[in-house]
Amino acid sequence: MAQPPYQRPHGGMGSSHFHLPAQFFLGVVFLAFGALFILKLIGKDYVPFIPKDVFIWICAAGSVIGGFYLIITQIWRPRIYL
Repeated sequence: MAQPPYQRPHGGMGSSHFHLPAQFFLGVVFLAFGALFILKLIGKDYVPFIPKDVFIWICAAGSVIGGFYLIITQIWRPRIYL
């Protein structure tokens, strides 16, 4: 029986590729919406088809998710004692 190919710790099958976690993409999405919302507030409306209320909800959801993630990762951070 043939042996399976070498698996790297990140789960890849021997190929080297750049891997970004899902939190990074969520951060980029919420950062983009936050920046567009701030621009809309100062009068630069680059996406007029998205209402102001939608921006407020997206920014609020991003703040809640980001804050919750930061608190949880600080509480349950793996600790190494030497």
